[in-house]
Amino acid sequence: MVARNRVGLVYSYNENWIAGAYYVLNIIHALKAIEDDRQPHLVILSDSYENFMKIKEQTSYPYLEYIPYPFPTKPNTFIENLVNRLTDKLFKRKFIVKRAKYPKLDFLYPNEIKGLSNQLMKINWIPDFQEDYLTHFFSKDEVMLRKKYQKDIIVKGDIVVLSSEDAKKDFLRLYPKAKARPFVLPFAVSHPDFSMESIDDLLLKYNLPKNYFFAPNQFWAHKNHIVVLKAVRFLKEKGISVVVAM
Repeated sequence: MVARNRVGLVYSYNENWIAGAYYVLNIIHALKAIEDDRQPHLVILSDSYENFMKIKEQTSYPYLEYIPYPFPTKPNTFIENLVNRLTDKLFKRKFIVKRAKYPKLDFLYPNEIKGLSNQLMKINWIPDFQEDYLTHFFSKDEVMLRKKYQKDIIVKGDIVVLSSEDAKKDFLRLYPKAKARPFVLPFAVSHPDFSMESIDDLLLKYNLPKNYFFAPNQFWAHKNHIVVLKAVRFLKEKGISVVVAM
């Protein structure tokens, strides 16, 4: 049997940017949909074993492995510490510097880990270019960090993954001489199986009528919920009553 490719996925769960976590989960769901013999062995690089277990429970992907990231280093022995104290005193540097043991990978995404990057294709993701359109939603430091990240990718990277054709147009407009090539991978969502859920129970649980509008956007300013609220008010003024769940 041919060995499965070992694909590393960097995963972190952040309530302030939940879309990043969903992005990785949806990649795993997509990989699960292909033929078994083509499914890679996924190495989840995360700072939390609990995060790994959530991935395992939510995706049921059959070939998963957890490796803590940042990668731990083996602590120095008593003798090694003594040697370092001596060399630090004599030569102003520690003689024994242990490096983390890197996992064996055939592919890493996103490829932002120094030490692993040299041997693997540098493929990274730019979600969007919001800072160019909605500048007022970002501080100067946030804009600077986003631009620095983008420039590092386009100069040192091989491929930039973008989530839409619009993002690709922005990329080509902003970085026409970029070394990294753009590749569009549309953002896809894998929904849980709701077939066993009772609609009546859900309507009762959330106190909803049979007919309602659903606006599931996250509560960020750029999602522009005010437009929905204005629309509801407009309809109410026309004598039309609607319920919107957010």
